[in-house]
Amino acid sequence: MSILRRPGLGSNPAPRSAPPRQTGKAAGPANLSVFLIATAWVPIAARVGIRLVEHGCTVSAIGPRGHPLRHVTGIRVVHDFDPFDAPGSLAAALAAAAPTVVVPCDDAAAGLLHDVYHQRPDLRALIAASIGAPDMYPVTRSRIGFMKLARARGLSVPDTVHVRHPADIDEWPFAESGPAVMKRGGTSGGYGVQIVRSRSEALSAFRGFDTRPSPLVRWKRWVVNRDPLAFWPFESQRPPEIILQSYIPGRPANTMLACWRGAVLGSVTVEAVATQGETGASTIIRFITNREIADVSKRVAAELSLSGFHGLDFVIEEATGTPYLIELNPRCTQLGHLNLPGQGDLVGVLCRHLGAPAALRPDPPINEPVVAFFPQATAWTPDHPFYAQCRQDIPWQEPALVRELLRAPWPERRWVMRLYRRLFTHKPEPKPDLNKLNAADRRALSDLLARAGK
Repeated sequence: MSILRRPGLGSNPAPRSAPPRQTGKAAGPANLSVFLIATAWVPIAARVGIRLVEHGCTVSAIGPRGHPLRHVTGIRVVHDFDPFDAPGSLAAALAAAAPTVVVPCDDAAAGLLHDVYHQRPDLRALIAASIGAPDMYPVTRSRIGFMKLARARGLSVPDTVHVRHPADIDEWPFAESGPAVMKRGGTSGGYGVQIVRSRSEALSAFRGFDTRPSPLVRWKRWVVNRDPLAFWPFESQRPPEIILQSYIPGRPANTMLACWRGAVLGSVTVEAVATQGETGASTIIRFITNREIADVSKRVAAELSLSGFHGLDFVIEEATGTPYLIELNPRCTQLGHLNLPGQGDLVGVLCRHLGAPAALRPDPPINEPVVAFFPQATAWTPDHPFYAQCRQDIPWQEPALVRELLRAPWPERRWVMRLYRRLFTHKPEPKPDLNKLNAADRRALSDLLARAGK
């Protein structure tokens, strides 16, 4: 899989974005300097940032305006993306920060980092050390490429085909094999994923996925959605990768790995108890131990020579208990900050391996078997029977961040988005319902928000 190049980027590293915004005091002298990349308004980068600061790291980042990262105490600086040259602004920020390690916090961030690797020879050593072997980037960036490699290595994976034309769908045996899952490359969190039960449903999904954004759509994404990658050329210069994958009846599971040069330093493995819709991200998870998943994780990390944080998605087949590997996430996932007995959090696992000191403000480990992610569970699945009894994953140490996470994402609060919603029918995402918390958590959260408002 080729990586796009933009001529002239390497010769002009100066960013055209606004000056970086200072978000707090630096963490102080540290053995490790870490740079976070975030392109989507989700909490993952902020939660990782909190842990990095607690582990004594010097933390800087790049992210869109209004991102939760900008509400984390101790992050040294958050750079802005240049919407007309996202790879260039990332490269300039990396050159200015000169970090020890770079951590992409969403799929688009990982893709940008791959682009910068090819465009900026002076940053290649940093990027390769941070995320792993460059010759494997085409595999980690491609769902079909990764599935082919996994099958060739004898791992349990669902049947998967690359759908380039409608004729490819005609060959799929819906009558014999039942439902399938169609996925569009470059998407995550359940977006760009659809369960299809017939040829007609698959064709309809394919037509919806097999499009590249027009200039008008790109301007809408920038003006209305404030998407920092609205003009990133990756989508416009190549057809989207679309795959069709056998549907495995069972329980979704995933594992996050902290790796270094192909070795797994630590992992967290969970089953999804509740999700954002039929194909979305987990909102409530249960910790599990699964030897097959652990073995697959070690084999994948070694095969791809992974470094940094990566996630693997599985479905544990209902009939046999076999975990089927369905996807690789070449970036940090929402499990990285969870502090578990005997291991700590994965951020700390990697930091200690790279020489950072012990956590400055360690919080108690999670002893409960089930955790509700905040604010996702509060918004999407507050009526789940486990919700009130499980551990609420609230970042109590950051009141300003808690207050921000309870609000709609920053782009949704702007007048242009509100006008767009009035003109075009669109169902907004659900809002957090704090009344469904148990009484103790509700009181503690109320006190926290009162302090944040002062």
